[in-house]
Amino acid sequence: AKGVPDVATIYAGSNDVETAVSGAVVPDVLSFSLLDVSKLAVGGFIMVNGASRQIAGLAGDVVTLQTALSAAPQVGDVVVIDTTENIRQWVQQVKAAGTARVAVIGSHYLNFPSGGDTPDSEQSLRRTVRVKQQAAAQAEGVPYVDTYAFMRGQVLAGVVAQGDWAVWHQGVNNTHLTAAGEQVLADAVRAALFV
Repeated sequence: AKGVPDVATIYAGSNDVETAVSGAVVPDVLSFSLLDVSKLAVGGFIMVNGASRQIAGLAGDVVTLQTALSAAPQVGDVVVIDTTENIRQWVQQVKAAGTARVAVIGSHYLNFPSGGDTPDSEQSLRRTVRVKQQAAAQAEGVPYVDTYAFMRGQVLAGVVAQGDWAVWHQGVNNTHLTAAGEQVLADAVRAALFV
């Protein structure tokens, strides 16, 4: 809104949630109510029974779609945010505004004592998000900044001990990063885009 940056990074998807169709209103092919709409916005994309649709309107807990589904969803059907399509749309909008260099940042390494990422395996939920982020970057022909690999490299090199959450995270099992964690992300972006 305030001009065209030289570089844009899109770091999205980690907070994308799933919800379900509720019975507050009778679902039809264009509108239905959801148990949780807190992470949804008009213009965003959701997946309803495997079909990606753009949200045309939100009124309370009722979602109205831009285009109709082939069949009305049923109460209890799972609805998820379409992470890949939302990121693709943001990349397209930034490019259309004239930004020449765009990158998608992958979900960062969770260096938790347990339940996070390890050098040998990714935490399953984060792995799922990373696959979607990478798919969006690939589809739009922009770089994917693999922060998991970058931060994993620091753990393998002994720069940070596996499970030492205090270096990168604001609290034990807290995904939010400290200043040092943010610096590692900046280093990963710099290495991907400028080295």
